[in-house]
Amino acid sequence: MIKMIFKQLWNQRRQNGWILLELIVIAFFLFTTSAEVVRGSIDYMLPDGYETENAYLIKLKEGSKFRYARREREIRDSIFQSNFNLLLLTIKNRPEVEAVATVRDDSYPGSGSHNSNGFVSDDTASIRIKASLYMTFIKEGTTDLLKVYGLKDARTGEPLQLAEAKLACPQGIVSAAFARQLFGRTDVIGEKVHLGKKLPEGSNANNYFEIVGVYEGYKRSNFQAPSASTFILTPNSYGRNTSNHVITYRLKKGVDGKAFRERIMSEIAPDFENTPTAIKEILSFEESLEWFNSMLGIYIHYRYTAVMLFFVLLCVFLGMTGTFWVRCRARRQEIGLMRSIGASQATITRQFMTEAWMLVTIGFLIAQPLIIHYIHGLEWNVIDLTAHYWQDSKTWLTLATDALIYILMVLIALLGTWFPVKQASKDLPAEALRDE
Repeated sequence: MIKMIFKQLWNQRRQNGWILLELIVIAFFLFTTSAEVVRGSIDYMLPDGYETENAYLIKLKEGSKFRYARREREIRDSIFQSNFNLLLLTIKNRPEVEAVATVRDDSYPGSGSHNSNGFVSDDTASIRIKASLYMTFIKEGTTDLLKVYGLKDARTGEPLQLAEAKLACPQGIVSAAFARQLFGRTDVIGEKVHLGKKLPEGSNANNYFEIVGVYEGYKRSNFQAPSASTFILTPNSYGRNTSNHVITYRLKKGVDGKAFRERIMSEIAPDFENTPTAIKEILSFEESLEWFNSMLGIYIHYRYTAVMLFFVLLCVFLGMTGTFWVRCRARRQEIGLMRSIGASQATITRQFMTEAWMLVTIGFLIAQPLIIHYIHGLEWNVIDLTAHYWQDSKTWLTLATDALIYILMVLIALLGTWFPVKQASKDLPAEALRDE
């Protein structure tokens, strides 16, 4: 049957040539409009790596108007730290709060800033990776960051837990992507990692940390894959720079987050209004992510792409359905002749649908060089922190998008073929031949 269909397609090569040209154009434009949507959708479906529910952050006012009595830096920093510790303990001691952690301004979900660095290890000194660097400040000997963020252990999938941080040396927790890229494995507890480069033996520079935990991943935005990243645990915050002092907290289950936020702003914030630690705003993790996505223009980008893709799909559906409908109706005489020599309706339908599938397949394959040329010249419009996920590979993304649009084109072609052939094959052979 396949051999007969190939001969049939060749005998009608002029008509089929125009159909193939249409299919090539359709395949290419479907790919160009859907590749980034496929990639963004897959990134969005990946786990965030943390829990946003009941998690909030408190930002301090920049450039506080507080006037210091003396200009010495140590005293100014001491005043700031005293006020900050008081604010921190005030929040922590509220009965509604489950956990509190202090982080740097670029270290919470949806933070507008970003810090990255190069890392090497003792075991793999020849390998240097680039990863996102986050900072959390140990206060009162706690590691509450794990509870606030809800980070998961990369090995067990359970909430990550650490021993009490003694900080005999700098410590850090790294993502699974970080561990795999640098060590080729995730069992890296106790390994030492150096920032930038490994310094000579005997150097007093504090440029390394010891890995004390490995978490699954961490997204800065909902629409990007978790990148290689690390949280550094440190007992020291930096002077009185408000951007280095963001309080994050998690409420206990059942607590109304909006009402608690209002209580902080009405009961606690006024006490710190004229201090170096005046509260600027309180945001939930969801609100922070919403702001970050909007700031990146992700919503506008995907909204525009989705609208364009909808119209492309509509045009493709109408165009392909009409093309295959007309093709089948134009061969009504042939269908009548096949019926007159004993061909069943099922046989005729199967032959025409096989022809439609073969036409789509041939046109789709011919379009591949154009698609490959396009994808390798494409620069991603959305910020990309390469995490080495498969969708970040242009080869795998091409295969995934190709599979999607191929299935879509085949379904449309079969739909546009099945109905008119089914109707034509029901006509009496004499009527079909007389109409022609």
